[in-house]
Amino acid sequence: MRDSTKKAGAVFPVIDLNFAWEEFYERSVPIYTTPYIFTNSNEIFEKYYSNHLIVDSNFDIYKIVGKRASSFIRKFIFHRYELVIHRQETKVTLKEVKDYLIENMTFLNEEKYTIINGQIIEEIKSAISFENICQGEKINFQFL
Repeated sequence: MRDSTKKAGAVFPVIDLNFAWEEFYERSVPIYTTPYIFTNSNEIFEKYYSNHLIVDSNFDIYKIVGKRASSFIRKFIFHRYELVIHRQETKVTLKEVKDYLIENMTFLNEEKYTIINGQIIEEIKSAISFENICQGEKINFQFL
């Protein structure tokens, strides 16, 4: 069977479409500002990154298929690895990205997040570009 994906470089920041929202409090956020992760743990990579789909500012979809050391020194001192991604033959729209984020954020109803989530959701609804979503004032305060 032939691989229908092709290697390409995503434009960062990107949004992880397979983000584990139920682990939102323990972990990070669905927005990655660089193609690097700072862990050498294969268990963490497999759980949080492997085979995830990400979308970039061109609304192209990529699949995370591996990780590679960005350099010898960075690998052993900083544990910095670059995500290996393959471009998929799929695109999404701004509306689809906004709908995905809003739908998945609404279950974060823990009391301390209710007000800020409402503000973030309003900011996402009013976003006119991918960059607005990733760099919004409330989103930056909460996430980045």
